Amino acid sequence: MFDKHFETFLADSGAGKDIHYQLRYQIYCMKMGYEDPTLYPDRKERDEFDDDAVHFIVRRKATGEWIAAMRLVIGPLGDLPINQLARIDLTRISEATAGGIHGASQWCAEVSRLCVAPGYRRRVHEKNLPYQFSEKERLTPIESASYERRQAPWILLGLLRAAREYSLAQGIPYWFFLIADSLARLLQGQGIELNVVGQVCNHRGLRRPHLSNIRTVHPGVQLKSPAAHAMFFRCPSYRLFSELEDESMLEIAANE
Repeated sequence: MFDKHFETFLADSGAGKDIHYQLRYQIYCMKMGYEDPTLYPDRKERDEFDDDAVHFIVRRKATGEWIAAMRLVIGPLGDLPINQLARIDLTRISEATAGGIHGASQWCAEVSRLCVAPGYRRRVHEKNLPYQFSEKERLTPIESASYERRQAPWILLGLLRAAREYSLAQGIPYWFFLIADSLARLLQGQGIELNVVGQVCNHRGLRRPHLSNIRTVHPGVQLKSPAAHAMFFRCPSYRLFSELEDESMLEIAANE
């Protein structure tokens, strides 16, 4: 489903990162009102964590339109942005990783600035969200998980697939998320393991800090969402944006 219609790029050049920042501006500033647009006169939303992040962007194959973005902020746990908003419980982290993270010195990553263009958030409950998933607050967790297994968020999964391949290549085994319970249920409904590792906080709504071991995600996805599993573990999962730039230059040269 995803690979037929979309492709993911690692923004490894200034032009690729600009696309990422522009998408964030359109959604976080103009659509959602999460950030003050007057702070970004160049229409590129950025913050102090972008220098320590890798940026992924998604385009629609048929039109070349850039429609989604996500970043991984990489570093020791103590330096991740999640610490500015939530209280992290190191005991819970140690339990969830069987001691795999020793204090705050282990390098890991935080998934953040996930956004999908409004035209690609088609479900009714997604219109007031920056990303592609359905807020099913009136359903029980079991009912919601069952619903989300039938409604796989392919763009979100495509971004996470690319981030997972990158993380494994770089030896980064753990991801942190600061997310609403509804998004946590969505990911768990697709078989992605999440562990609560801190207290709920209020940041654009109620959110909890979660940890995921990306090396052990395979069995859960295969069991709960075979279609997502078939896509999630198909490689390569992304291309370099610089490769796209090189192809464009070759096309220009060929047409001259």
